[in-house]
Amino acid sequence: MFHAEIEEAGNLVLQLARSDYFTSVFGVIVAFLLLINVISFVVFAVDKQKAVEGKWRIPEKVLFLLAGFGGAAGALFAMKLFRHKTRHIQFSIGIPVLLIIQVFIAVILIILFL
Repeated sequence: MFHAEIEEAGNLVLQLARSDYFTSVFGVIVAFLLLINVISFVVFAVDKQKAVEGKWRIPEKVLFLLAGFGGAAGALFAMKLFRHKTRHIQFSIGIPVLLIIQVFIAVILIILFL
């Protein structure tokens, strides 16, 4: 169900990783953020698929940890795209708050170091 989206995201990350852009510290940070967001997106998608199939689920703690370590954008995108965890108040409020915090930190770091 989600294989095409996952493959497309993986190909994008591989193309970016092969470029000269990621030779700087800034590039490594951008690569990490891209990777953690792709992973977060994929894990949310897999959890949704498991929920639909009635199978064993990925613990909510893991979903929050991925979002907290920089993957909030990927988590939020997956939540909206797959309509997953949108009725859970801790996710519907917590993930956007994490994203706002992460964007704020990124803007501060860009202002300070670029």
